[in-house]
Order: sequence, then C-alpha cells, then structure tokens
Amino acid sequence: PYFKTAFDEVIFAIYDKSKDKQILNAFKLVFGHKS
Repeated sequence: PYFKTAFDEVIFAIYDKSKDKQILNAFKLVFGHKS
C-alpha cells in the first residue's frame, strides 16, 4: 500500500517540475504507483 506524506508531496512536486519522466516513473514504481 502507498502512504502519502509531506515528504512525498515535496519530492513529487520537484520531479514533476523537472519533467524527468524516467526518474518520476521509477520513483512511482518504488512507491508502488501504477499509472
């Protein structure tokens, strides 16, 4: 299961702004996201 935290919010905001999809997708996989 995935638990959202303030830390995750910051990291996802940073990676979203960086538009680095490879890193963002890897980060999602690490946190159990399927999108």
